[in-house]
Amino acid sequence: MTYYVPQQLLNTYTSVFQGCLQLGFLMGPLAAAPLVDTPVLFFVVMACLSFAGTAVLATIRPPAKHPSIPTPSVRDPTFSLKSTLMPVFRFVRYDPRASSIVIYGLLLGVFLNGMVACVLPMFAETTGTAAVLLTANGFGNLAGGLSFGRVSNTIGRLGCMLLAATMEVVSMAMFASFMHLGVSGPPGDDVGLWVLRLAAAFFLGLGNSWHFSNLAASIAASCHDKAQVSFSTQQTCIALGTIPAFIVLPELSRGWALGTCGIILALSAAFLVSRLVLLKVFSLFYYPELWCRLHSAVGLGALACELAAHALTLA
Repeated sequence: MTYYVPQQLLNTYTSVFQGCLQLGFLMGPLAAAPLVDTPVLFFVVMACLSFAGTAVLATIRPPAKHPSIPTPSVRDPTFSLKSTLMPVFRFVRYDPRASSIVIYGLLLGVFLNGMVACVLPMFAETTGTAAVLLTANGFGNLAGGLSFGRVSNTIGRLGCMLLAATMEVVSMAMFASFMHLGVSGPPGDDVGLWVLRLAAAFFLGLGNSWHFSNLAASIAASCHDKAQVSFSTQQTCIALGTIPAFIVLPELSRGWALGTCGIILALSAAFLVSRLVLLKVFSLFYYPELWCRLHSAVGLGALACELAAHALTLA
């Protein structure tokens, strides 16, 4: 059965989901590290968890009454992080649907960033190859978000989930076969195989994006195209933002690499305490101003941690 959630409640669900998703991004490389030698196993485990998350969120009905969730302005003299976040914690504890969103938002963040940061580069022989594959994967994420509404309306949410899983399995099988065949070298060596590798990366991103959008749609119990496009665009930026870490950091000394991470962390802190937020841009995410700043800070922090992980591996 489908339950339609009021807009104000949907805003809160979406904010909680995005916050947990960003925390999952931070944990993604750490969770994927023990399975980095068996990327297919990592994919299977996380795909099963995303299936479970979608199924649970599609069936849980929110309570009839909810505690009030205030969204004070930073211009309010009584404004503080504690006074704003504590009602959210009570809300999550009270609402089983919100609790499920927290759990599966974390899992989905681990899956998506772990796939991009640790698993996909395992199928690349050089940093340049990894950058190209990540670019194709990012555009697959974008295409998935743009097409999810039409695909979901045509074949249904369950059909979309099964189609996404099929595309992901086929993509991972293609990558495994390429690794077994020892495909390597510049694109000019065998253009046909390179096109297939790019196609596999693209369809992997497409399947991941459909899974992600499916879970986000289950949170709202209805399809909001603007939200899905925003989520997928965010994923694309994360995938594309990983490329400089593979290309630039290996050319830097350890000190310069760690210095770069420090600058990004400083920017993250500045976003958290500054009022200079592009509200017209972040309104696509249905965020109040506080959530805009938290989202920006955690997103930059995730990128800094990812860069630091690469920097610490430098000789």
